[in-house]
Order: sequence, then C-alpha cells, then structure tokens
Amino acid sequence: MANSTIDFSKRVILWGGTGVLNCTPHELVFLGAEGAEVRVEKCGATLPATPKEAPVSTQDGATLVATVFEASEQGLAELTEIEAAVPKGTLIVGSIISAQAYPGRVVSPISAKGFERVPPLEKKMDPNKFTTFGGEKIEFESEDALTGWLKQQGLIENPEIKDPPGRFNGLLRGFLNTAQARGALILFAPKK
Repeated sequence: MANSTIDFSKRVILWGGTGVLNCTPHELVFLGAEGAEVRVEKCGATLPATPKEAPVSTQDGATLVATVFEASEQGLAELTEIEAAVPKGTLIVGSIISAQAYPGRVVSPISAKGFERVPPLEKKMDPNKFTTFGGEKIEFESEDALTGWLKQQGLIENPEIKDPPGRFNGLLRGFLNTAQARGALILFAPKK
C-alpha cells in the first residue's frame, strides 16, 4: 500500500519470542520478570470499529442495550495490510474494542498483576496474557430463531421464559456467559 501510515519497524519481540505489533492509539509497556520493562510504540494503525446497539429490555423507563463492535472498512484495510506484512505468529495488539470487532485476528493486552486499577499512563501489561474474542459470530433475526438455537445448544430448557413485553431480558443474561465461554458472539437484531 503506497500511502500506508503503518510503521512495521515498531514490531517488538517480547520475552519468550512473542512478536507484537501495537495497534492501539498509545504506547504499551509490558512488565517482565524482576520489573524489567519493554516499551512498544504505536505503529500508526488503530483498527477502528463501528458500534452497533440492539435493545435488550427496559427497566424503570430506561432502555438497556447490548453494544457490539463490528469491523470498519478502514480497520479491515489496515488489518489486511498488517497480516500480509508481519511474520506469522505476530500478535496484532489492539484495543478491547478492536479485539471484539476482529475476533481471532486481534488481541487486547491485559494489565500486569498490581496494575489493574492504575491511571493509563502508569499501566503495565502482562507479556504472557492477552484477551481474544475468537470463535464464531452468530446472528439471529427473530426470537424464534434465537430460541431454537438456544434449545439446540442446551443453553435453555424452557424457551417460554420471557420478560414483558416479550423481550428475552432474563433469558439473555442467563445464557450469554455460557455461550461466550464456548467462543460465540451472539447478536440478536430483529428486522424492523
């Protein structure tokens, strides 16, 4: 790509040989044994994503929504360029939003022990652990289709459990953790 703003020289090898390319909008600091640090500068790619909301239920007049992040054209172009340029096995490290939008292709860093609740500029990351949202993306266009899939997966026994006005409020909360643990991203967006 002739007009690329991605700086592939920012790829860094961490302890143990793991290569990472930082596609977050800020520098990352990985914390190793005995407090050693490796700073990984941002490479210029940000892998932007588009948020999508789907109403889940209402509570005391407030609408509760599920927000999912989908790939954007710019993000897909950047990711395609990166995957073609970096050595196989390189971790493409992005924000938690990017990891959700590009499941199985982008990972997100996890704070090192003791740095979970510190301001961003003081944050140190674990070089041996990353969040991923691999697995399949499953979309449903109707409550009946969602109910059938849930029953087939053994995630629900009684598909008639619904919260007024016919939303799957309690049901969704009950099965989402199980489904996500199995590696599925569940989207329920009825056609209007």
